Amino acid sequence: MNIYRLLRICLQAVEILAASSYILVRFSQTLPKRSTGRKVLFATISFFSILTVVAIIFRSCNLGAWYLPVQTIEYTWVIILLELTISVLALDAFRLLLHISKKKKCWIKQHDIRIRRIYYPITILISCLIAVYGYIHFSNPVIKEVTFELNKPVPDWKIIAVSDIH
Repeated sequence: MNIYRLLRICLQAVEILAASSYILVRFSQTLPKRSTGRKVLFATISFFSILTVVAIIFRSCNLGAWYLPVQTIEYTWVIILLELTISVLALDAFRLLLHISKKKKCWIKQHDIRIRRIYYPITILISCLIAVYGYIHFSNPVIKEVTFELNKPVPDWKIIAVSDIH
């Protein structure tokens, strides 16, 4: 294993752990201390983040077909983590703009926890719905045959195109 490959693996692991930590901190701020929800949140995010880091390491070792279920979990978690990170960053950016503008600052401070307790569960629900929708369409690909007519002579070529729309 060369140094660049090792560096890439380390950077990917740090990215996953940093995003997971950020999500964990921001979500846990909305839950009461020592609550069951906070423990479940910590256990879930920690488990999937560690599993993803292990999967990143195993992916570089080319260990064969047994790795495929772990890879599916890894890809799903990375997508959910990306969606959650973007949504939490959007809320933080909104709060920062309100803080800079100093309009309704008092209202935001008074209702900050209430806003988070509404926003975060809705974010999780939307992320899960997007993941389910994506998985359904990923499992059932649509195959379309397209015929092109050209006005100039072309050898008997067969063109195959595969597209993935995000």
